[in-house]
Amino acid sequence: MCGRFSLTVPANTLVQHFHLKNGLSMVPRYNIAPSQTIPVLKEPETIDFLTWGLVPKWMESGTNSGFINARVETIRQKPSFRGAFQHRRCLVIADGYYEWKPLGRTKQPFYIHREDKGVFAFAGIWEENTCAILTTVAHTRFLEIHDRMPMIVPSSLYSAWLKPNPDPKQLLEHLAEPFLMDNFIADPVSTKVNSPVFDGPECIQPL
Repeated sequence: MCGRFSLTVPANTLVQHFHLKNGLSMVPRYNIAPSQTIPVLKEPETIDFLTWGLVPKWMESGTNSGFINARVETIRQKPSFRGAFQHRRCLVIADGYYEWKPLGRTKQPFYIHREDKGVFAFAGIWEENTCAILTTVAHTRFLEIHDRMPMIVPSSLYSAWLKPNPDPKQLLEHLAEPFLMDNFIADPVSTKVNSPVFDGPECIQPL
């Protein structure tokens, strides 16, 4: 699963990478947690802000924190996600994410990010003002840390992912191909990241 991620790059980096129409003002966020507001693209070149935790239309608002993840293997069948996957896809902006590796009775957090600290995007779906991140089988390089990972959308498929399509089977097949992560690394980091109230640069500092 994906339970935490970061977005620390300068705002002008986002403007350039996603070809945004307007400028953007943001502060670095080192420990983004579920139920928080996050920047996404629901359409090309435009930033929106949604709550991380998708609440389907049939679920009463406020009764549940929502679904933070949706498994890509079953997303076309699950009633909670099927409509959003067909018609309301988004890109969740990040420059790193966290996974926890079991070590005996404890778990060691790892920060997984591009070696050049560049920005990228997770595949997401949205309903109203909420969203969820799609997850898939972890890349072989990081399987020893966790067996799942957020699905990363190659920049060449940004437009295709955002375009509404009632039967995006072919697009899903392209995304199911192993994402090239040769330029990604995993650093063990402080357990301070375990607390969602802690949001400082120490979260991403390698031990």
